[in-house]
Amino acid sequence: MSWQSWYEVEVKHYETPESFIVTLVNDRKKPKKSPPEIPLTSFEVGIVCAVKGEEIQRGKITATSETECDVLLVDSGEVSTILKSDLIQLPPEFLSNPFQSVHCRMLGIRPKYKMPIWPPLQRVKVQEIIRRYKEPLRMFVVEKNEKICELSRVGMNSYNVLLMDPLGREYLDDVAVKEHIEEAPVVKPEIEEQFDSGHASEDFETDSDQA
Repeated sequence: MSWQSWYEVEVKHYETPESFIVTLVNDRKKPKKSPPEIPLTSFEVGIVCAVKGEEIQRGKITATSETECDVLLVDSGEVSTILKSDLIQLPPEFLSNPFQSVHCRMLGIRPKYKMPIWPPLQRVKVQEIIRRYKEPLRMFVVEKNEKICELSRVGMNSYNVLLMDPLGREYLDDVAVKEHIEEAPVVKPEIEEQFDSGHASEDFETDSDQA
């Protein structure tokens, strides 16, 4: 993902305006084959693995218990609890393609009254603004987010972003200000109206390849 670039995205896993996961709409990639089902033997947090199924699902372990693991499915953006017996080793060739989901922090959004954390009600209100749009959102990547979060601890890149409605009429942080959910946003950088997209590797194919 390039800085100072536009993308079309879907928000998949939302915790707060400062911690959510998106997937890119353009050039979505699918596995051409499934890896051999070799059982996973190490279940440490941060391990990259695959989940059993008809198609490969690449994942990173974010938490572990005696029989299960919480796994971030790095291509779909979902976080699921998976039985350890359903986790298998991921061959190196399946790591050549970048993860298709990324962690984001929404710029321009601040809790009211300079609170250090987001109150539950405000957190949900911002989520409701995001969910009201049925089409993919437009997202501008400002810079890499250097703030440590749980997902960055397992090696996932994180970016500071601005979200805009699908038609490019309003920034979502401005919508939140109008609806009295948060305090006035920061000044936005100069932004060029230009979109970008990723590229597939040899082990993954894009939707257009199957057309």
